[in-house]
Amino acid sequence: MVNEVDLTQALSHSSTASVSFAATARAAIHSAEARSAAKSASKLAAADAQSLNASLWDPSHVAFFSSLVPGFSDYAGTQNYSNIIDIIFWAIACGAFDLAFTLWRRCRSPLRAALLAQHICSTIRKRKRRHVKQLEALEERFCNAALGVLDEFEDQETARRLLQSTFGDFATLGQHGRRRISILDLAIELNNKEFISHRYCQGILDEMWLGRASRCGRVQLSRPHKPWVLFIQILLPFVCVVRLKPNDLFPGFANAATPSSTRYQSFSGLWYIPTVKRMVHLLSLTIFALITVVIALMPTCGPLGTIHFFWLFYLAGYILQEVQQYMQGPELWRRNMYNILDASLISLLVINALLRAIMTSRKSEDARMFSPAADLIDWLNQHRSSDTPLRPSWPWYTHEPENNFLAGDLHMCGWSPMLEAYRTISAVVMVIFALRMLEWFTNNSEMGVLIVIITRMINNVSDWIPILLTITTGFAFAMCVMMPRFKIDNAELGVYPISQLNLDISAGGPFMLPFWGIFGYYEPQDIARAQGSAFLTPLFFWFYLLIALVLMTNLLIAMFNDTYTAVKGKSDEEFMMSRVLKVKGYLVQYVVPVPFNVPFVFWDVTWTCFWRLRLCTSRTTREAAEKKVSRITPTGAGLAASSPSISRPSPTLRNAGDPPSGACLLYTSDAADEEDS
Repeated sequence: MVNEVDLTQALSHSSTASVSFAATARAAIHSAEARSAAKSASKLAAADAQSLNASLWDPSHVAFFSSLVPGFSDYAGTQNYSNIIDIIFWAIACGAFDLAFTLWRRCRSPLRAALLAQHICSTIRKRKRRHVKQLEALEERFCNAALGVLDEFEDQETARRLLQSTFGDFATLGQHGRRRISILDLAIELNNKEFISHRYCQGILDEMWLGRASRCGRVQLSRPHKPWVLFIQILLPFVCVVRLKPNDLFPGFANAATPSSTRYQSFSGLWYIPTVKRMVHLLSLTIFALITVVIALMPTCGPLGTIHFFWLFYLAGYILQEVQQYMQGPELWRRNMYNILDASLISLLVINALLRAIMTSRKSEDARMFSPAADLIDWLNQHRSSDTPLRPSWPWYTHEPENNFLAGDLHMCGWSPMLEAYRTISAVVMVIFALRMLEWFTNNSEMGVLIVIITRMINNVSDWIPILLTITTGFAFAMCVMMPRFKIDNAELGVYPISQLNLDISAGGPFMLPFWGIFGYYEPQDIARAQGSAFLTPLFFWFYLLIALVLMTNLLIAMFNDTYTAVKGKSDEEFMMSRVLKVKGYLVQYVVPVPFNVPFVFWDVTWTCFWRLRLCTSRTTREAAEKKVSRITPTGAGLAASSPSISRPSPTLRNAGDPPSGACLLYTSDAADEEDS
């Protein structure tokens, strides 16, 4: 017989086990439901995040507005909600001009919106040629509104803080890429001359020109000085020639207890000032031009001397400087005329250096390089398969080196195709150097405007000259038909590229007569009495002069008058815009002048590559750690509590790849400008 106490205990243990099993089962069910709910919640959160991060813009609309607003494709990809400026863009594109201006009044950044709206109106007006008057009126309204906002600023410092600010929802619009730019930089990118000509914008540029900018050194000039005064200060660093004051926008200036500079810091900071950079750069360029002239006038054969190697070192410095300027801002670099001249100059000088290196080991018996020829035509005669020469040889020239004075002339070193190319390129280089020296006069407002006018007139000539060349070429062939034996000033030799044709293309032949006739280099009696000349030849030439000298020349003069009137009427705006490009260009220019910049640029490039490689390595390490953490805790919640052995990446790791604050890098960012704003 079973004891009642034992039975009671057995039943108690059985009920306890069943209750424990049921609790365990319920816990397992709840755990599975929790995991399923967490997985569903994570999927919904990911879907919501993806829908929130998706752009509201249709790809076709993005492509359309990208043609009107630079950088719109990058801006649209990051927008998951619409701004008022988006509706302003739509209103202008749809022709609702009053609505666009009404919405602009409620915009959060009216200056940026006004600049972008002006650019859209100008682009549509120039491309589509529709609603021209309405678009011009709207563009003028936005221009006056933006200038009115500027006029409401209290003082220059308030305007500087706002115009150099890089904050805002659409601070990336106006330039390609996702780099945030200030309002002043936006006006420069969009070439808005009226906005840049405002006194507050020019005041900021005046301060930058004297050294008050985050990119400059510890000191700035207290007032403008002549270039020769700055040159004396550079030569006499321990003598106070110019008056300096601290640059309050220098990084770390506000944190300093006593913002003062030592004599060495003042002298080194002087080299960062844009006006000093300009003086040093132009002085270095002048020295380089003089050395190039001396080398071009030296014998073009034989061994290289010390001056040639110094010239190569100088050229390497200029190449590095141009590359550095281009990397700092490609769009700004392209808009500066002097940068284009520098690029052309460097390209030609590199070709000349290669040609001079080939001609270094010249030997008198080397017929492959230095052929017994007087010039290019004589050299072509020697290599023609036809027995008929292009032109008979010169009477004073013989193909025997001992009888030819050219071979014995040390300054000629004999003729060769490479020598011909070397001399031609050297002549072009001299002209470009002369144009490059015009930058010495750009500080003067009157001469600066004249240089701008000359540049615009050259553009007029490029539009006018194709028409003149087409007409002149037709009359040139007509002269060859009507007087094939004509020679200017009874020239003896002619050049006939095709022996079966009476086509003389020499400088004194009938083909070139209309080209010289434009400048008055002709005699009517020579045309009438030329051998084999047709009776109506003078009449043909008179009709050509009527077209070229009366019609085409007066047309060009009228174009020049319009250009002069247009530029002179806005001379202040044109001069200020060219000055803006000059200030921004010298602001980012490398501080060490040519040719001493070669070792420093190599060091900075190596230093920058090292820190960027370290930054990429730290990013890779951080991403690998985050992936490892995400595999352990998918939702990312409760990370510190649930897995104490696994921690988030250290904040020091996030900044481990950043370069030190005192490093002088070749490719700098706009962090200093953002700190200033």
